[in-house]
Order: sequence, then structure tokens, then C-alpha cells
Amino acid sequence: IVAILTAKGILAPEVDNSLESMTKLKRALESACSRQSISQELYEQIGNILSTGNTTQITELKGIIHNRTRRTKRTYEMVGDYREDVAVAKRKGLYGYIDREGNALTEFKYTMADDIYEGYAVVGINNKLGIIHKSGKEILAAEYDDVLSPAECGMIAYRRGYKWNLFTLSGKKVGNDFDSVMKYTTGIVQVSKSQLWGLVDYRGDILVPFIYEDIQRISDSECRLYHDGHSLIWRFKHNKDI
Repeated sequence: IVAILTAKGILAPEVDNSLESMTKLKRALESACSRQSISQELYEQIGNILSTGNTTQITELKGIIHNRTRRTKRTYEMVGDYREDVAVAKRKGLYGYIDREGNALTEFKYTMADDIYEGYAVVGINNKLGIIHKSGKEILAAEYDDVLSPAECGMIAYRRGYKWNLFTLSGKKVGNDFDSVMKYTTGIVQVSKSQLWGLVDYRGDILVPFIYEDIQRISDSECRLYHDGHSLIWRFKHNKDI
């Protein structure tokens, strides 16, 4: 029997020297790799052994994979689906993040943990929210009333009480004490202060100054601005590489 490590269990087709059983194993291996249930490295390692037809080597490899899987199952109460090679896991009733080898990337201290999306995830401790990077680095401690993931707006936005603050990913502060922050499009946020609106991009550049009573989105690079009973169309260059 050869075990193939997957995110949800072990696929273990019977293996002898027959062409049929080897074909079944290859198909199971390809399926697991296409679903990203096993790493490319492990896929290639098993594939190289299969190409030789050496069932003794295959059986030895089974033991390594099986032991790794058992350790992971003993350690975590739950392992979610992998996103960008990182999964949410549960230990002693609290959530954290692990890599495909089962190694912990974060502490297990969160009462809520979203899946990784475009490199980031929102986490929570009781009613407070924070942000982590898929590397395990805590971008914002879980101590804020609301947050926007950089995957949403290309920046770090957080609210404590009724006021929002904005920082670029490079650490540049963009104003402070905004009344509202929301995604306009990828890499651009629409913000308001003292009931007046403007647009800021992911570099911290002010695309539209905070002087308008309303901003109506037309497209990723075009909006309608309202001021003092008049309206105008504003077009701006938008770099989507955030």
C-alpha cells in the first residue's frame, strides 16, 4: 500500500507490480497534485520512484508520508482547505495557520480566522479584529473594531471606535481620523472626513482631494464628483500592481 498525503486524508491504492495498479496510483497522484493537496516537490519525488517501478522504494516512502500525516492529525483538531499553501487549523479550541507540512506559522490564539486571500487574512480574538500575512507575520494585532484587508484595498485600514486610520504596506501613514473608508477598486480607497470625500491610492497618493460632497464610481479610472450643486467627471491613471 502506498499512502499519498492529502489535505483531507490519505489516498491508499493497492500496489503490486501490475501495470493496472501502477496506473491507478499515478492517477491518484496527479489528482492530488492538481487539487494542490500535495506539494510539487512531493509529487515529483513519488513520480520519480513510480517511473522506476521499484515497489520497495515506494513502500519506504509510504512510511515517511504516513507518519507525517499521523503527526498532523494528532496535533490539530481541524485543518481547513489550503489557500496559497496555507490552511487554517484548530488546536485546543483556538485557530492558527499551518503550511502544507503541518508546521505552525502563527500562534494558536484566534477565535476567528479567515482563509488566506491574496496573501492576507482577517483574524479575530473575541470581538476584536486584526490582519496576518500568509508568512505568519501579524500585520495588525487583533485589537481593532473593524479592519480592511490589504487584499481588498492595497492598504492597511483599521477602525477603533468611530474613526479610521490608513497606512500603506510600506508603513506610510495617510492622514488620520477618517469617518469612513471603503474600497473603490483594487488599490484605491474612497475615504471621507468631516462629511467630505476623496480618493487615495495604495502608495498613499491623494488622487482626489477631500473636498467633495459625494463621489460616484463610474469605472476603475473614472468617477463623478459632486460639489456645491455641480458635478464633474474625474479621470485618473490607476496602477493595479499593488
